[in-house]
Amino acid sequence: MTENSGMKKNSTNWSAVGLAVMVIALIAVVAYLILHPNLLADLAWIAIWVIIILVLIGVIIFLAMAVLAIPFYAKKGEQVQTDKEYQLNDVTPVKESASEQRTEQQVDAKTAVKKETPAADHTNDELTSGTDKH
Repeated sequence: MTENSGMKKNSTNWSAVGLAVMVIALIAVVAYLILHPNLLADLAWIAIWVIIILVLIGVIIFLAMAVLAIPFYAKKGEQVQTDKEYQLNDVTPVKESASEQRTEQQVDAKTAVKKETPAADHTNDELTSGTDKH
């Protein structure tokens, strides 16, 4: 690797030592839990209860939000426009945007190229008919 004058290389020795200590600690914890299976069972029950409690808290919050949404919905009401009337005959098509026109031109150009250059072992009719004569 070439040396860059604006770069400084920091040592990663302490990071490697910390990583090694964490790996050794993990191996020690696993070995301890294997030697004491009752402790592992107790930890599993604690984890199950924590998960059940968190799910119950989530359900309670969801129900509270659902119940509180009802008065907000009732107070909000519905807005209706009364001073105008619309008929289906009044609907006019939306003018195409420039991007839609560009897309149509690109599709037309691609289909023109496909029609002009058929595959080497097929005729133009075989490409457009959807059947293969092989």
